This record gives sequence, C-alpha cells and structure tokens, in this order.
Amino acid sequence: MSFDFENAVKPTNSDKLNEVQRLYAEQLKLEQVVSAMEERLAEAKKRKNYYEQKLVPEAMMETGIGSFSPDGAEYELKLSDYVSGSLPKDEVGRREAFEYLDEIEGGSSLAKTEVIMKFGKGQEEEAEAFIDMVTSSNFGSPEVKKDVHHSTLKAFAKEKLKEGDALSLDKLGLSAGKYAKLARKK
Repeated sequence: MSFDFENAVKPTNSDKLNEVQRLYAEQLKLEQVVSAMEERLAEAKKRKNYYEQKLVPEAMMETGIGSFSPDGAEYELKLSDYVSGSLPKDEVGRREAFEYLDEIEGGSSLAKTEVIMKFGKGQEEEAEAFIDMVTSSNFGSPEVKKDVHHSTLKAFAKEKLKEGDALSLDKLGLSAGKYAKLARKK
C-alpha cells in the first residue's frame, strides 16, 4: 500500500490556506532577521578581535602598562599572552612540524601515534587474528597517523616561550602575541 502525498493534504477552506500563507511569510521574515543578525554578529566579532589582538595591546605596550581601568569603571583591561593555531594540514608542513618538534626538548613526547588497519565486511576473524599477532600479514598495510592535539601543542609552545626558548611558530602552524582581555572587576 502506498501513500499519496500529493493528494493527502488539501486545504479544507481558504481561511486555513490564508493562515499557512501568513505563517510562511512570518517564518521567512524571521529567517531573514536571523541571517542579518548573524552577519552583524560576525562583523562585530571581527572588529572586537581586531581591538583585542591589535589596537589595544599595541597602545598598552607603547604606554608600558599591563592593565588599565578608569576610575569607577566596572571592567578592567589586562594584557595577556596567547598562542593560537594547530599543526599544518598539508603533508609536507606536517612532517616538517613533527621533525621540528623532535628537535625541541620535550617536543617528541607530545605526539600520539595511531595505527589503523581496515578490514572488509565479514572479516571479523581476520581482524581478531591481526590484533593477536600485530605483525606483518597479508591483510594489507596499516594506516599510521601521528597527531598532537591543538590544545596540547599550544600549551607546550606557551610554556616554551614563557621559559624564553626560541620557537619557530610558523613550522608548528602557530602564532603568538598579546591580547587585551576585558574582564569585570572583582
């Protein structure tokens, strides 16, 4: 038995159809309002980041102050360090980043290595045998993936920079600098 969708929903009267049309128009209007607000929010976030990461830190560093709060203000500006980014996504950049990490004291211990061996449907027994022997076999070559979680990498770089070590942030896909954090006074 099949269901006839085309003929299943027929308006019983013009009042109901008018109601659907009104609701459609209202939903469309709300969709447009949300879209416009999201665009404005994205632009405001870009401007806020420009102030936080460029204009305000530069001005504060030029004046030699690490924090600022006008008398009676509810908020205080504080300069803080940041490290941002993640390992390069391209194969060459990624390999160079790992080679560079191996040269840094403590850097080689950051990486996790994941070995993946794919088996086809119905090859559960072969998969179990592979797990048991973990040696070369006729099942194919395992996929090896090496990675460092972006938070771990950023924390490591931040610590190394804090210790005064020179790092090639570009090789690691990172950037570092100052930002001005606006926080409510306690």
